[in-house]
Amino acid sequence: MIARISWLRLAGVMAVLVIFAILQRSPELSWFGVRPNIILSLMVVLGFVVGDFFVYAALAFIAVALIGPAKGFSFEELILLLLFFGLYFVRRYVPMHPLFSAVLLTSGGTLLWYLIVDPGFIAADFIAVLIEMFYNAVIAVLAYLGFERAFPHGKTSLVAF
Repeated sequence: MIARISWLRLAGVMAVLVIFAILQRSPELSWFGVRPNIILSLMVVLGFVVGDFFVYAALAFIAVALIGPAKGFSFEELILLLLFFGLYFVRRYVPMHPLFSAVLLTSGGTLLWYLIVDPGFIAADFIAVLIEMFYNAVIAVLAYLGFERAFPHGKTSLVAF
């Protein structure tokens, strides 16, 4: 059976995605010189909100397009997209409450991002990586709680009820 998508909920998620992408580029969110990967945090949380992989994949492609440069598709964007997909599938195997799972996957995803894209940065400034992991985890908690409030009574999916 194919689930019907609630277009109103999907529009709300898209609005959040666009706002987070704008905030991703904002230098005002820098904390101790570290800017968070807001889109990574949001996409991990959306992994728990979006049940349909194809909808999630479309949101992931849109997210990467919104934060990427105007021309082309870079190596970093490809890695970020693959990281989103990997975290989406791994989320099923984390045996904790979804909120704690989101925090764990966000922190792990941040570390994995740097291990793949710039491992030298971890050695050069490990404290900055830890600060970003914490910052991203806080954003994931806020995003999760926001979606939980927006979709009350356990209705935290884009499926129409």
